[in-house]
Amino acid sequence: MLKARRIAAVACAALVAITPTIGVTTSAGAGNNWSGYTSQVTYTVYKPYETLGLARDKLTINQACSVGVPRQVRTLHAVYRGSGGRLIKLYEIDESVDCIPPGGGAMVQYVPAKTFPVQRGAGTATLWIDCQTALQCEFPSNELIKDLGAWVMVPLRAVSPKFGTHAYVYTKNVSYKRIKKFVRGLDTLP
Repeated sequence: MLKARRIAAVACAALVAITPTIGVTTSAGAGNNWSGYTSQVTYTVYKPYETLGLARDKLTINQACSVGVPRQVRTLHAVYRGSGGRLIKLYEIDESVDCIPPGGGAMVQYVPAKTFPVQRGAGTATLWIDCQTALQCEFPSNELIKDLGAWVMVPLRAVSPKFGTHAYVYTKNVSYKRIKKFVRGLDTLP
């Protein structure tokens, strides 16, 4: 079971690690407007309404990979930065696609460390960290999560006619409490 979780984490990290390098495609008029991207993807777009005072540095649609169906998978990618090296990267992808792009290379193996509820009907978010020792993995401190950085995998509900969304959130120099606040602040567009 733990091996399957590690494989899932590595696959997630591989997806996110290479997504920005595959090529950015945006349509005219989308720009930095979240609502401009809803027509370009097959899943429900979620916008972070709690950005922890971090400034948005980037908002794009990336071509993730071809999955053997007559469509390309696109990820929405947003980056938030702040003082003290605080960083949050948000990736959203269609939940109906099992897409692991080639070329991920050697990845650090992350293990699940904590879970927390997200929002009504959305399920549970899982926080993954790169643990240095078994004890750190079993009882990860808030400081360890902040220092090592973390991945959070978040299942988000669908809003018809779109598919549900899988959000992947990478954080660095952000406390566990603030990670939860960011993730719980993800919501659909009005």
